[in-house]
Amino acid sequence: MQATRKRLSAEQQLVLLQANALDYMVLAAAGIIPLFMSGLSIQKPTIGIIFSAIYSLGLLFSYAMRRLIRPNKVFQYCAWLLFAVALLVGFYLRDLNAMLPEGGFDFRLLVPAYLCFFLCLASFFLWSDSPMMFMTVPGIALFGILSWLDTSGYFEISLILFMTSVAVLLTRLHLRAMYANARAAGFTDLHDLQIGPWRAVAGPFLAILTILAVAGFSWFVAPYLGTAARAAIGNPSFTIQPPVPPTTQGSGVRAERTIGNGPVTSSNRLILQVRGSSLPPYLRYHAYDSYRRTGWNQQPVVRQIAPSDTAPNSNIERARVFEFDMPRGIERGQVIDMFVRSASGGHTYAPVPGPVIRFEYDGSVSQDRRQFILLSDGFPNGKTFFVRAQWQRPTAEMMRSARPASQRSPSTNRDTDVIDPRVRELARELAQGNRTDYDVIQACMDYIADQCMYNLNAEAITGDRDRVAAFLFDTREGYCDLFASALAVLLRANGINARVAVGYRIEGSPDSNGWISVRDRHAHMWTEVHFEEYGWIPFDVTDMARAVPGGEVGALLDEEEGNLTLSWAVRASAIVFGSVALILIAAFTIGAMRDRAAVRGVYRKLRPSYLTFLRVIGKQVKRPRMPSETTRQYAMAYRDVTGNGEPVFAVAEKFERAFYGIDEPTPEQISDIREAVKDLVARQRMR
Repeated sequence: MQATRKRLSAEQQLVLLQANALDYMVLAAAGIIPLFMSGLSIQKPTIGIIFSAIYSLGLLFSYAMRRLIRPNKVFQYCAWLLFAVALLVGFYLRDLNAMLPEGGFDFRLLVPAYLCFFLCLASFFLWSDSPMMFMTVPGIALFGILSWLDTSGYFEISLILFMTSVAVLLTRLHLRAMYANARAAGFTDLHDLQIGPWRAVAGPFLAILTILAVAGFSWFVAPYLGTAARAAIGNPSFTIQPPVPPTTQGSGVRAERTIGNGPVTSSNRLILQVRGSSLPPYLRYHAYDSYRRTGWNQQPVVRQIAPSDTAPNSNIERARVFEFDMPRGIERGQVIDMFVRSASGGHTYAPVPGPVIRFEYDGSVSQDRRQFILLSDGFPNGKTFFVRAQWQRPTAEMMRSARPASQRSPSTNRDTDVIDPRVRELARELAQGNRTDYDVIQACMDYIADQCMYNLNAEAITGDRDRVAAFLFDTREGYCDLFASALAVLLRANGINARVAVGYRIEGSPDSNGWISVRDRHAHMWTEVHFEEYGWIPFDVTDMARAVPGGEVGALLDEEEGNLTLSWAVRASAIVFGSVALILIAAFTIGAMRDRAAVRGVYRKLRPSYLTFLRVIGKQVKRPRMPSETTRQYAMAYRDVTGNGEPVFAVAEKFERAFYGIDEPTPEQISDIREAVKDLVARQRMR
């Protein structure tokens, strides 16, 4: 039989080292994870699914280009194609964002929106290694932003998976670059490189092991380090003071929470579950207190809250008790005991019914402006807290007898408000003839409800126009954000202490276990007015407003339609992801089978024994076999060190006859070689 080589030629090794389906599968994981997490972080998973689907299709197209078209000069210009994609995404970013469902990204999050669109569109032009390696950069940048946003509740595990994918991908890409340099230096055999100069090179296994070790250390040790640090330095309060936006009415005015953003859809996605003996109509997250023409800003003042030594009353496992003092001068209202359970994760603020007296939770708690509870872990899916809060329900006569606004506190930052002159004039007209603040509130509510209609289909108010002025005098249509803002701005223009609050309405009946479901369609914004004797009292104009047919609450996406849409979205994404995964897995399997078939059968059968034989020699000579060294020469090095090389020489001759002999070794000869290696290992252990 004609003699064959013991392993593939250098050219065959080079071909097998080229990119295959595994590279694109790892790249898919490195891109899909941050893209999908971006959607979860803004509480819009549909956007994450869309980005992931586009990215997967783009990688499938790039893989097809790489496999079906022979590399040519066009592939050298992939970097310029990515540069063109970056420019186009930047130029059309707002238009692209407007095409996304649920309003897309907020304007404050246009940077992650840019990275998401760039990842998706650039995925169609990854035809060579350099662009593939570059694609890890926007993914890492996107995760950096997600670490700040961190509202999904799955950040840690997703980061570990992302880091693992990137480590494996970079290792494979770097291996090919190293091999190209090695070939230029005269090293052509990959196997010789791996047992020679590259023997100490770290591979993907070490990278993954390091990532898991760091993640495990952080997960188990970081909480104890934080506790020790807090014990050493105490729990000082700290203040976050963002720069105050400009007070001019120019185009430079920006709002943190914009209003009048156009048509909005709601879904039936479960957000929270609440249970209590007497539930209020609203759960409030937090509030905004400075009007900025296009929306609202706030100036958070956050302080860490230390748990008390009081034993918890709830049955929440490992719960700690946090106790709060009620504001001075506030009459005691109805005390509400409530359990709130998360069903979605990503809640920076705790949804509570009113001023908190007692809070029991398994986690760290801080307080914003001595009113709103912040949860450090984002209130992940499945966790529960217990809250005891006050709910004020003063009558109309009680509010009419309250003291005038000029004598009230706290400040509403009216000095930073930017209000349209027409709105100020309307506010003065509505206040005329009303002796009490409560009567002014009712007059403003009646005017808004009479002049404006509720419409979820209302067009967006664009540009730098004052959104409240446009709503009251031009469009006269909108939904809760414009109704609540209009009432608050009219009252603030009259010196009445008002703000807008965001949270959820509590509607529906409890289930058999007493839980009431709070869904995405229950998200709401309303107005709150401060009465010194009673605190912040909610007023909701949308309860009085007429609705445009087809634009009322729940009209754009009712419960059944929401479930159907989500179901189809999940099915479509499963089909897309499944198809892409099957194609890549099939391509990888076929390639692996071809690679295995290309290796001669006798070498494949004897490879484990041969590697064991080399390790036996290596332990004595304290070095690996050099690429230029034959098996016999390596055995001679063993003899020089030990003084007795006959047993090793005998096994080396057996391997040479098997690998380079004219005839293929018989099964008996192969078995004899294996037994000889085992005997050699046993002898060395006896020394």
